[in-house]
Amino acid sequence: MPSVKSDKTEIRNWYWDEMPKLSIFVPCERVILGNDGSVSLIGLVNQLTFPPLPPNIHQNLSPGNIAAPVKWAVFAQFHREQGDIQKRFLFQTELRAPSGVPVIPGQPQLFLMKENTVNLNILFPFFPMVPAGIYDLMAMVKGDQEKQWTEVGRFPIVVAYAGAVNPTTKGL
Repeated sequence: MPSVKSDKTEIRNWYWDEMPKLSIFVPCERVILGNDGSVSLIGLVNQLTFPPLPPNIHQNLSPGNIAAPVKWAVFAQFHREQGDIQKRFLFQTELRAPSGVPVIPGQPQLFLMKENTVNLNILFPFFPMVPAGIYDLMAMVKGDQEKQWTEVGRFPIVVAYAGAVNPTTKGL
């Protein structure tokens, strides 16, 4: 798991002074990037409902050990801030189980702030089914020479089972 800055005041000041601004961070079923710079986000992924699993299947499994073949994508859009032109940055996502354990660690993507906006599209071929609950999709960024990642976004995704009442997702 990457190290992430934790003091919120320090993060906010450092992020706004040294990093491009993350304006959109969203998981979708599909992202279409047009040749003209247009973006189409199809099917926001904020809840996945799976068929019920066999009884007792959860007992001996670590979070993320059972996954469904669900294709999904993460779209992130960065806006250039003053002084960012031609700077290189790394962007990474990480999906964390309800317990906080990373179940889909991200692969860092290098991007160069040479335009006013940079669009990133990250594809995933599966999604964890166990356990049910609220997963956190994290967005992290750092300068290409930096050691420490900074969390710049978080998006909750609910995993539920059809017909089941799950106290962690009830009322959402």
